[in-house]
Amino acid sequence: MMSGFEVIHYAVSLGHHRSLMYLLRTEDLAETSYGLQGDALEHYRAIAGDGLFRFSVGLEDPE
Repeated sequence: MMSGFEVIHYAVSLGHHRSLMYLLRTEDLAETSYGLQGDALEHYRAIAGDGLFRFSVGLEDPE
């Protein structure tokens, strides 16, 4: 899916003007950021599904 992007780059952060898209998986977020377990993890998974996309809009060509 990500290989079809032409303007948007699949990356965590490039630190400048590019538009970025990055998949944040539910498993990774629950383990590293939120520390969810048991019922709390199942509740979060029911809401978030398999994950979410982080989308940052850049100004590739501001002119």
